[in-house]
Amino acid sequence: MKTDVFDRWIRRKTCESCAILTPRVMCFVMTWSLQEDMDASEIAAHYFVHHIADESGSVPRDDFGVEFKGDTRRRLASRSDPDEVLMVAQGGNVLLHTPSGGKSENKIDQASLSVARSPRFIDDRFYAAGMDRGVLRRDGVGNWTNISDSLREVPTTGIEALGMGFEDVDGFAKDNIYAAGGDGEVFRYDGEQWSPIDVPSNAELTCICCASDGYVYIGGGRGLIMRGRDEEWKIISAEDSNREWQQIVDYNGQILAVDEWGAAIYAIGEKGVTELEGTRHLAPSTPCRCLAVGHGMLLAAGHECASLYDGTSWRSLFKSAEAEDLALASHWMQQIQEALDEANEKLDELDDAD
Repeated sequence: MKTDVFDRWIRRKTCESCAILTPRVMCFVMTWSLQEDMDASEIAAHYFVHHIADESGSVPRDDFGVEFKGDTRRRLASRSDPDEVLMVAQGGNVLLHTPSGGKSENKIDQASLSVARSPRFIDDRFYAAGMDRGVLRRDGVGNWTNISDSLREVPTTGIEALGMGFEDVDGFAKDNIYAAGGDGEVFRYDGEQWSPIDVPSNAELTCICCASDGYVYIGGGRGLIMRGRDEEWKIISAEDSNREWQQIVDYNGQILAVDEWGAAIYAIGEKGVTELEGTRHLAPSTPCRCLAVGHGMLLAAGHECASLYDGTSWRSLFKSAEAEDLALASHWMQQIQEALDEANEKLDELDDAD
């Protein structure tokens, strides 16, 4: 990547959302990492598009970006066949990006959805969830249908969950959709009506994934991860900590998650959550803040960096020079720690033998 491109679109920024448009086109929403930069700049967010060279070294076009002055929270969702990335801003602004280019659509009516939070492609449509338990379905270019009117008739639970609304939405099909947010607020949509789901936690819920194994995975604050479907749920991971899960994805049948610290990617299994081998500090400083799945690949991005996994190995897409040095130092520190642990185990075995 050219230095001037990196300095303009990546330097001092963290990726808040990412998506795979095509096997060689990656999309990122970049925001300022430091409050001082946010205060000093009129630009709140950057939409950055990175093009990967093919086997011959040819790049389809130069990397480029778009600057936005408002609507700091922007999230991406993608689909394949046709390849599309949809960006929805918290204020309702919408951008559709295809291989031929990007185009703004009509702003989402705020009467329908007060604050858009998380777009998702389900079955054959894009959906967006947000405040006041709002859920919209995109039925065409600039045409969003509110499918959440019945939710406003359901009493709130715990604190004012209705005002908090949904943080995420996902589904197996258009008549089997789940939305989560607030303090233990989970609802299921059957294509006509929404029904509240009784889950075994009232922790703040932040992300959801309807996985290929038929289960729904929900992450939240205090390290909570639940798995279930319909009325059957169990807690897989619950910690008394300040960890908050940011995203859960299904990559080739493996359920993966990232938290706000971004030190590694974590695998969710029947017995709990474990660190995914080879993902600690793909690059330092929140390297795995967000994930994207598409075209058989896994994209991970964070502070000044992004890495792509093709099912066999990781490759760095971009990374600051400082991150390279810190990553190398982190690697050697990990090697030294593993050697020390091995030596201590052998000493313990010798003590036991005596």
